[in-house]
Amino acid sequence: MFRLILADIQWKLGQMTEDTLRNALEVLDSGAAMAEWEGADESDRRSRQRVLDRLRKKLESPQGPLKTVKRPKPKKFKYKIGDVIAVRFVPELAEQNPDIESYCNKYFMVQVVGYTDYPTSLSRHPLIEQCGGVVALDWMGDTIPDMEEFAKAPMLDLTVLWWPIRSFAVTTMFGANAVQCTVIGNTEIKFEQDVPERVTMLNEARTWKYVVLDIVRAYQKQHPQNNT
Repeated sequence: MFRLILADIQWKLGQMTEDTLRNALEVLDSGAAMAEWEGADESDRRSRQRVLDRLRKKLESPQGPLKTVKRPKPKKFKYKIGDVIAVRFVPELAEQNPDIESYCNKYFMVQVVGYTDYPTSLSRHPLIEQCGGVVALDWMGDTIPDMEEFAKAPMLDLTVLWWPIRSFAVTTMFGANAVQCTVIGNTEIKFEQDVPERVTMLNEARTWKYVVLDIVRAYQKQHPQNNT
């Protein structure tokens, strides 16, 4: 069946090769395409044969003009470099993580410091998602912070979680709404970080949900006196 599908696709694109046509005709001539229909009703077998006959007629006819397949456009990260973003540790996450549940509804801060590409498929032209490299701030509050709070906040040390680098690669495909991301401003990058061009084992792409969980746990380790 793969040979027939390949021939059909290539014919539609005007890209069918002689080898592809020959392989497809061999399948049709051998009757292999009807083998799986041996136990079917006679009417179903006749319908299937008509489909194969139409396919043969099409494949043996002249192809249309060559069509180029457009490469998929990379998905852009939702936020701009320099954006300062407040994220909230929402109750849905807190309830699932009792070790840090005391931080429920608290706000934390990150800043976008760069972009990194994340291949999300292994096809000939892989789909690339642009992830955001973000740095977490050592800040927590009950309300959405302002830029004055950002200016005063130091950098959160992620190495307390055995995190190998001091920034996250965040994908926006899932989870931005779940943690209620709020852009509070845009300014020069406060803490410069080397953001790799591609996602690697050192900066594994993470959703906002897991980024927030790691930020809360890192903050908890750096401020044990705030635990309740």
